[in-house]
This record gives sequence, structure tokens and C-alpha cells, in this order.
Amino acid sequence: MPKPKGKPDYKASELAKIHIAKKELGMDDDTYRDMLMQVAKVSSAADLSADGRAKVLDYLKSKGFTGKKTYTKRPHTADNKAQIKKIEAQLADMKLPWDYLIARQQGKDGKTLSMLERLTGKKRAEWCTKAELSKVIAALAVHQKKLNKGYNDGMATD
Repeated sequence: MPKPKGKPDYKASELAKIHIAKKELGMDDDTYRDMLMQVAKVSSAADLSADGRAKVLDYLKSKGFTGKKTYTKRPHTADNKAQIKKIEAQLADMKLPWDYLIARQQGKDGKTLSMLERLTGKKRAEWCTKAELSKVIAALAVHQKKLNKGYNDGMATD
């Protein structure tokens, strides 16, 4: 039987978000079911109405769930492939993940930006021009030099 026209049904995606939030917040099954009962008066997410799903998602967001994707893999871009590989090599040398570039951090100015955003104004490396990626490479080189200098300062010389 076809669905009646009107508001789209987001049940599946909302239930998926609820289960992702459960996992992200580290809730065990008992805590999760207690929360469902307290917030929406149901014992299973499958029994939630649209309003119940909205209430549960609001509650989970108030507990710290963001629901935003993080991109931890190397960006895929053909135009700047050599620069991306250089950045990857610098991060590997410093034993840092790609998240180091894109993780949002509170800056001295009070703004919450990632290193990539502070340097280029863009949220994703694949959106950067060659000149912007050169800035990232230079900044990582400075950081690399500081790390290596600190390492060498602590070593005894013959």
C-alpha cells in the first residue's frame, strides 16, 4: 500500500541516529531503556512516535551527542595528490592522524576552528587550492621541526 502524501517519514534515519547516539554516549542497554521510558514512555525505540523520536534525540543531544560526521580518512583529490601525500607523510612522521588537521579546537581568539580552517578557511582538504595546501605543509613543517628539536634537545651528544 503506497504511503499517503504529506510529511516525509524520517523514522528509519531518526532511529539510526538514536542508536548511533546510544553507542557514542556509551550507554548500556539498561541505561538506554531507562532513558527511553523516562523521556518517551516506551521500552523500545521501535515503539517511538515521531514526537517521541524528536524528544529522545533532543535529550541525547543535551547529553553530548552531536550527530556530525567526522572525516578521518585521507582526502581523495586528483589535482593536489602530491601535496596530500606530503601532508600524509608529515602527519605519519609526527604519528598524528588526519583528525589533527580537521578536529575543531578552541583557539586563543575564542573561536572553535580546526587547524585546516584557521590556515585556509575551508573545512575539507580536498576543497583547498594548491596554495592553501602549501600553507598547511609549511605549518606542519614548523610543527615537525619543533617536535624534532625537542627530541634532539633531550638527547646526549658525543
